[in-house]
Amino acid sequence: MTDEGDGTRCTCDGCGPYLLGALRPDAVVAFEAHLLECGRCRRECERLGPTVSAIAGLGPDEALESPDAGESKRRD
Repeated sequence: MTDEGDGTRCTCDGCGPYLLGALRPDAVVAFEAHLLECGRCRRECERLGPTVSAIAGLGPDEALESPDAGESKRRD
């Protein structure tokens, strides 16, 4: 759900599952059709997409590791 800053909210909840690749193929088609009509979801996907892609590229250990953990590993 997004808040547009103007007091309106979009109650669509498909952006997260869509970006994470968690939708069934038929749901992907339906959500992509929805994106053609819903500017708020389209903007949310555009805004969150790069972050989700970056996180998805990390391994399980890297995703949980704090930024400082890498520094201590390099010093050892």
